[in-house]
Amino acid sequence: GPLAERVTSVTWAADGGTVFYVTEHAVTKRPDTLWRLELGRTPVKVYDEKDELFSIGVGRTKDKKFVVLGSRSTDTWDRWLLPAATPGGELRPVLPREKGHKYDVEHRDGTLFITLGDRSITEGRMQAQRMDGLLGKIVRINSDGTIPKDNPFVGKEGGRPEIWSLGHRTIQGATLHPTTGELWEVEHGTRGGDEINISRKGKDYGWPTIAYGIEYAGGA
Repeated sequence: GPLAERVTSVTWAADGGTVFYVTEHAVTKRPDTLWRLELGRTPVKVYDEKDELFSIGVGRTKDKKFVVLGSRSTDTWDRWLLPAATPGGELRPVLPREKGHKYDVEHRDGTLFITLGDRSITEGRMQAQRMDGLLGKIVRINSDGTIPKDNPFVGKEGGRPEIWSLGHRTIQGATLHPTTGELWEVEHGTRGGDEINISRKGKDYGWPTIAYGIEYAGGA
């Protein structure tokens, strides 16, 4: 039957009989509630975003293995995952919500890519080149949270084994190429210096040592 609230995003689970959808608040019009609907049954509320600064949306990873709930405010993003083959399971956060922290996630061959920006803070800039921290990095983990043995810095002294690539500024989005499976990402760079990169194993993308624009306040 008809819904009382407007649906703002929708995706199917892998079973072909379950759909997830997001509705907006009747007064604020903010997308804030995720529902699960098994065809022929009553919808079940899965997630309710209580923070009025955040809006949510639902979709699937590029390989269709996971349902993804995304929640974002102007300066903070988080992602929740649910295996698409088990739509009645538990929705789990990828990382705890932390103010000023933006990240995205994609899945390929049993592993998750998580994009982590520098948080637009001076300390983050420096850490984008440091191998003992995860700011300014793309990390790769197995779906169960363990570290893939073929990650580029596994077993190397001083390096976090989760790291896949480094030297990133503020990653705004990422997706897997439909043919090659490589991870493409777009970065909010310095003024005039936005970037589109293919994230490759162990590669340094230069931030903050190299940039292709100028500071927003002026200067190199």
